[in-house]
Amino acid sequence: MSGSTVDQGTSEPPERKARSLTAESLIALIGATVTVLTAVLGTVGITGGAVETILRNSPTATLAVLAVLAITVTLGMVAGFVTAWPRLLRGIAVTISFLGLIASAVYLVYLHAQDLRTATRPTIALGLTQSDPDRFDIAVTVSGAGLTHDERYRIEADFTSEIQGSSTEGHTQPFYVAYAGPDAKGNIAYKFSLVANAQQTLRVVRVWADVETEGRPASFPYDVCATGSTAKPGLSCAYVALP
Repeated sequence: MSGSTVDQGTSEPPERKARSLTAESLIALIGATVTVLTAVLGTVGITGGAVETILRNSPTATLAVLAVLAITVTLGMVAGFVTAWPRLLRGIAVTISFLGLIASAVYLVYLHAQDLRTATRPTIALGLTQSDPDRFDIAVTVSGAGLTHDERYRIEADFTSEIQGSSTEGHTQPFYVAYAGPDAKGNIAYKFSLVANAQQTLRVVRVWADVETEGRPASFPYDVCATGSTAKPGLSCAYVALP
């Protein structure tokens, strides 16, 4: 009497095989998603001008983030499409690529937000007219964009002896001081007028504006229109000479 034999094959149990296929599908899906999201974010950033802006203002940081994104895409593609790698190694690669994408996107958003914060220096426009032989009228417009709700421009004006950058001699104390804040969109266009005597000795009107943040101590040096290494970032000056 012959006995029956039971197949002791080496095939995986159905449950384990299903889990393996699910893990493989998940790795491939995450890898493909990372690649597609990186491509989409890169396209939007380039066409929208965000990448150009942060590359101009923060070139080293931007290049470093772009290098990380390149590695992220490579790892995502390898994890998603190179099935010859062990599953554990592909899982590690896809995890690193996913985390790299998130970290890079957050940092790029931070850099772009910093660039949007007070995007431009104050722009100062001066217009000189003589209403009568003894009087000059100076129309002033100070404009800017990208200010936040807690930022404002401090605007001052004085008379000086000549158009110059760093000299603190031959000028008066500021005779006009104003603070102007932005509108709901972060823009500002502040207009005012000054009057000068046609016979006065100091023949140059100097107007300057600087960004200040409310709640923080003001650092407004009197040598405001210095040039070169002593120039204060974010500050604008304008001069008009009386005829």
